[in-house]
Amino acid sequence: GAASSGGGAGTGVKERRKRQKRRKREAAKEALGEQREALEAAELRALRTSHEGEGDEIDQEFNRRVLEHLRTRAEEAKKNGPHSQTDRGNAILKTLCQKLKAQLEEEPDAAA
Repeated sequence: GAASSGGGAGTGVKERRKRQKRRKREAAKEALGEQREALEAAELRALRTSHEGEGDEIDQEFNRRVLEHLRTRAEEAKKNGPHSQTDRGNAILKTLCQKLKAQLEEEPDAAA
């Protein structure tokens, strides 16, 4: 009796692991798609600000940094497969934005 009930528990664990793996794979695919969209949007923004004269040097610098970050993430994703480090990437992007904001607050005459 004990051996058969142990086998049943093992099957449940396997099924749960399969479901978790599938969900993880789907989430990774979705994250990769979002990453591609973000990169395309950033490239468009950068083109618009540099060619059409929209925005100023600050906007251009911000767009350049975002683009650089997203390209780095895309390269890492190619190397590491679909396991993108979304949380880490978001933290890096947030830090970049905070640094830029701090620089802008330090140099009010540069924005004028």
